Amino acid sequence: MNIKFSLLKHQKEFINSDAKFTCMLCGRGSGKTYIASLLCAISLVQQKRIIIFAQTADALRENLMTEIRMRLDEIIPGKYKYNQNTSKITYKHGVIYGFSYENIEAVRGYTAIELAIFDEIARAPQNLLNVATFCLRGKDRDGNDIKPKIYCMTTPRMGSWFNRYVKEHKEIKLIRATMYDNKFCTEEQIELMKSTVIDDNMLKQELLGEIVEDESAGVLFSTRLLDTAYEYCGSPNDDTYCIGIDCAGLGRDMNAVILRTKTDIKEILKFNKITNSDLTRRIKMLVESYGLKNLSHICIDEAYGLDLYERLCEELGKQYLTLVPFSGASPEPGYANNRAYMYCKLKKHIEESGIRGLTTDMKDELNATRYILNRSNKIQIIEKDEIKINIGRSPDTSDALALSFYNELFKKSLVTERKERQKRFLG
Repeated sequence: MNIKFSLLKHQKEFINSDAKFTCMLCGRGSGKTYIASLLCAISLVQQKRIIIFAQTADALRENLMTEIRMRLDEIIPGKYKYNQNTSKITYKHGVIYGFSYENIEAVRGYTAIELAIFDEIARAPQNLLNVATFCLRGKDRDGNDIKPKIYCMTTPRMGSWFNRYVKEHKEIKLIRATMYDNKFCTEEQIELMKSTVIDDNMLKQELLGEIVEDESAGVLFSTRLLDTAYEYCGSPNDDTYCIGIDCAGLGRDMNAVILRTKTDIKEILKFNKITNSDLTRRIKMLVESYGLKNLSHICIDEAYGLDLYERLCEELGKQYLTLVPFSGASPEPGYANNRAYMYCKLKKHIEESGIRGLTTDMKDELNATRYILNRSNKIQIIEKDEIKINIGRSPDTSDALALSFYNELFKKSLVTERKERQKRFLG
């Protein structure tokens, strides 16, 4: 058997490592999955017993196992067996057992494992190694004590337990690489990935594979950005406005209403206890004051806002109202949900156009609103409860402001006028 594989420098170093624990810490697009699949395939041909973990059962089945089988088809086509139901691949005395981080306890009971491979370990549960390493014991098929090895490959993740683990365990052999080290990535592909990066920390982490653990990690709205937000604003030359409404649930949350134009936050209303009837009346008063013809949209949090939404539809017209589920699917890829999408749009607007009228409370809420990358590598805003712990209250005002950015700002009345003119023209 004489099969040659074209490997990058860091991939060669990884697959040839003699260390007991080897970690390839690198940016996305640097060939992690490929080298993991090749390592698995070669080890199986050597008739070793292997466990391999992926982020999810879907990622294991559709990505990692598929890649391993592609490598095996290149090396020993038709000579191995694959059981999709059990995520198991066998060849003579060798075997690969597949698991996911969704259920790491499933690996308990397996012994005589010679090789453990963890894909994207920074996204694994903190007790992964405590559970899985107990499988790396026993005798090999010749009766000798096994000499187990651990291999992992990952892009760092802000706040992950693995960041600290790597720093504390100097015996781990670290192999580093960036997206730019992958000669198979085109400039267009790299530029596309760079365009999705929202700050320097994400650039360092996602493209360069650096561990980011300073105080600015995960910050969407830095203190400097918020304190200088007004400096980017031009003169207010447009009276088009929109409204975001975050309705209160149980507990001490507030009903928060934000009315803004492109450049200015004009109104900030907060109500501790108010009926939907009274809240509808207050919104109508705002619309009458600023003019229905200038209104772009009103976006309401779906969780507790359905009744208010229906009332305002009757009073103002359904074309102005949007009910937004915070946890619903984002209209654009790259975001875990609508909440992440809206907050990132708000950040981009402040960076590019600025905004006036941010209060001290709003700045505190926005500064405490941080992001993480979830297991699907999508931007996700930390939970409200975590923000409450940090600032002592719910971020109702900033949620209302973010809601106002769900839709683009334009006058609905202009659309209506154009339709009427077009109707008259067509007869």
